[in-house]
Amino acid sequence: MGYHKEVYCKDYMDTKRCQYGKNCNFAHGLKELRGSAKDLIMYAEHGPYPEHSPKFYVSTAHIEAAIKNEVTDMRSLIDKTIAWSKFGRVATAPCITAVSFSDLKGYCKNVLKGLILRWEEAIQNGAIVVSRGTLNTSDRAGHIWVGYYSDRALKDSGLEYVDADPETWTRLMAVNATSIYSIIDTVLLSSASTNRPGV
Repeated sequence: MGYHKEVYCKDYMDTKRCQYGKNCNFAHGLKELRGSAKDLIMYAEHGPYPEHSPKFYVSTAHIEAAIKNEVTDMRSLIDKTIAWSKFGRVATAPCITAVSFSDLKGYCKNVLKGLILRWEEAIQNGAIVVSRGTLNTSDRAGHIWVGYYSDRALKDSGLEYVDADPETWTRLMAVNATSIYSIIDTVLLSSASTNRPGV
């Protein structure tokens, strides 16, 4: 099975030069990257990486694992990780589908043959969202999650991450307490009304 332009050219990624030029079977940058897993591989690490000496590159083994497991982009990666993880989906707002960052890294390591992704870049480009801590923070307690908006139109809706089950979220939404600030406002207003003399 061929993987024409589905993997980055090591020489080009290292030196911006390749002896094969346009005839190279590997991609010279994102513009040339092809294949069903392109939207995932575009965020793959290439070059120096602290945990891998001397360098990490995407290989055909990574591509094969992604195709075999039907992981084509960040969304499908999150969905597959949720199904794979014994903990499943983390508690988030109803419009966000998310998984523990440690589970996501575990899936990449164990299922996708050690694939390393540039998470921060994916977040900056809007492919995924992250909350409660940074990706460089220890995730032993599972407090860092990675997810996506199930409805992209809701991204600017004000709905934010809260540790709550669906029933609690229904109650929060009923009183328009759908963000951290609106929840605080609701609590303050409730406290103010119950603490008034004669109430």
